[in-house]
Amino acid sequence: MSITDPVDDLVTALSGKMRPESAPVLDIIELNGDETYVLDSYAQLIRVLNGSAWITINGEDRIVRQDEDTYIESGREQAIISSLNHRPLVFEIQYL
Repeated sequence: MSITDPVDDLVTALSGKMRPESAPVLDIIELNGDETYVLDSYAQLIRVLNGSAWITINGEDRIVRQDEDTYIESGREQAIISSLNHRPLVFEIQYL
């Protein structure tokens, strides 16, 4: 029987190497004002950490501001994320 350090397990999980059932995989994305980011279509939660995001999914536009989040359902088309007002944007993706 081996004993593992819970902190090491969490760091490994957050780096995407392992995904325990209790911990979602996270990515933090930073965009300049003129960049866009495309997400594939599987369940995920987008949380804006800084700035405001303009997210388009299946022709539907969503505005998500700092400290707000939105859920992207599985099976939808790709989501296109850009910065509102061409200002820097930082957001987190939780893969559910």
